[in-house]
Amino acid sequence: MKSVVMRDLRDYVRKYWGLLAASMAAMLICFGYLVFCGNIRIDTEELINHPGSSLGWLAIGRWELAWLKHLLGLGTHQVIKSGILFFLFFWLGANLLTFGIYERSGKKKSRYWIFLLLYVTSNIWCYQIYFSLQQAEVALAMLLLIEAAFLMSGIGAGTVTNLLRTFAAGVLLFIGLGSYQALAVYYIAVCLVFFLAELTAEREQGGYLRQILWMIVHFGVVYLCYHWYMSTFLVSSDYMDSQMGWGRLPALACIKNVLRTLKNLLLGHGPRNFSFYGCGVVLLLVLAGSVLACRKKQELPWEKKKIRYSLLGLAGLVLAPLLLTAYMGEMIVTRSQFALPVAGAFLGMYVTERLAELWNGRDRGTGYWLLLVCRLCICLVIAVQTGYDLRLAVTDEIRCREDEQKTQQLLERFAGADGGKLLQLPVVFVGYQEADLPEWCRRTEMYGWSFYGWDYSMENPTGATHRICGFVQAYTGNVLREDATEEQKRHAVELAGQMKDFPEEGSVLVTEDCVVVRLSEVKEQMPTDWW
Repeated sequence: MKSVVMRDLRDYVRKYWGLLAASMAAMLICFGYLVFCGNIRIDTEELINHPGSSLGWLAIGRWELAWLKHLLGLGTHQVIKSGILFFLFFWLGANLLTFGIYERSGKKKSRYWIFLLLYVTSNIWCYQIYFSLQQAEVALAMLLLIEAAFLMSGIGAGTVTNLLRTFAAGVLLFIGLGSYQALAVYYIAVCLVFFLAELTAEREQGGYLRQILWMIVHFGVVYLCYHWYMSTFLVSSDYMDSQMGWGRLPALACIKNVLRTLKNLLLGHGPRNFSFYGCGVVLLLVLAGSVLACRKKQELPWEKKKIRYSLLGLAGLVLAPLLLTAYMGEMIVTRSQFALPVAGAFLGMYVTERLAELWNGRDRGTGYWLLLVCRLCICLVIAVQTGYDLRLAVTDEIRCREDEQKTQQLLERFAGADGGKLLQLPVVFVGYQEADLPEWCRRTEMYGWSFYGWDYSMENPTGATHRICGFVQAYTGNVLREDATEEQKRHAVELAGQMKDFPEEGSVLVTEDCVVVRLSEVKEQMPTDWW
């Protein structure tokens, strides 16, 4: 088995070495600046200010993420090393995933560039890269899960070799789930992709139902082991309860969340949900209509048994991006939508290839032009995704430079208020300020939101204090005290009512027991487009 896979891998590299290079080039274009620019982003300041910290990951069930960070030697914030490792793991994972499709399909000649380029340019990865403190670790966990899915594909119960593969896949899956819980849907999507690839192979393998059941049982056992370990030793019930909508929200609200997610995915609402997924679903319907038309003429080029299992696999792949929302009953953050790039990219390649097989020799003129239009649309989507990635990179750059400028102004004001020395009193920031972004920048979910407005709310008008102090320390090394009491915070809010907005004169007030900085009046923050 191992020798056969290695031979197939060498064959794949020899045939598609240009695709390996193109995928790395696409990654560098889309994410190179985001990864290597060194901008301080939300949560990254915690690692900079507290090197070696587990960052609270153990308390939320991500103990393997902390272990991978230790294993990779990334206990401190190392921009270059972390970036190189991220690109290495992400590139290996993307190409191993593509090779898995190639190998499981019987080394069939196909347009693998469609899958690979749609996958690696997906905007979803920007939201993982935003958290540069964990980008390499998450990319490694994804690589391990791809290997686990590869081991489980084409396998059935019985032989010692299969049992060993199952155990190895279980260990890798356990590590992946312990690194980032949302990777469960990523693993499911990758398994479905490999299963669908097997069904396109010309060889007759059989045992498809047994394989499906074996993979479901394997995932269920590993997930239950992970959940038991997590709930018993690591995660508090308060954290888990706060993540679940079912039981906390009305059932109707949870159902609406699932339907809203489906709408966003199908319509490609915003850069966070933009992918080939919606187009892929439309093409899937076109393929279904073409199959029905050819079936009446008894002209289908595929076995009926494989068609049935393909329909089952495709239904699972289409539903994969909805699984996490359905499980939680909550709208999930974009960085957790791991299944979307896999589903969208594979639908793009799979459906166009099946349409080509179906239309081969039948009305060649119409079929040729329709396929050409499909592939041009795919190229357009790749270009649009790349443009969105670069747009988010520029947005983050402008936001970070403005935060740095505000910080320099703040320290100059503090120095002037204290005879040239940094103040030693607790600091309280009242209100919020946002980055002044050009219209073409994108203020979405994490991107574009300033440290000087993070965690602020009408109910907590001093909420931005912790993030601002963290950014000041990470950027300049100056430590601002943020240990004001609740009474001091309430008094600071009252005093801020008569002050000017920072950086105007009269925006910083030194009292006997704290320093008050008014960023703005207490008002509603600008709306976000989280969903």
